[in-house]
Amino acid sequence: MSREEYDRLTLMQEVVASNTTGIVESVTQFQKDAVIDEYTQQLIEEGLI
Repeated sequence: MSREEYDRLTLMQEVVASNTTGIVESVTQFQKDAVIDEYTQQLIEEGLI
């Protein structure tokens, strides 16, 4: 592997690592929102809200 190839690989790993954190945070927030929406809907259906 050439130095140039190694540098590109390292850069790609850094980009993936930084994007992974953002993606995980987005998915986690989406899941939280979905659970809250589902729970709220259940409360509405049961007449508690």
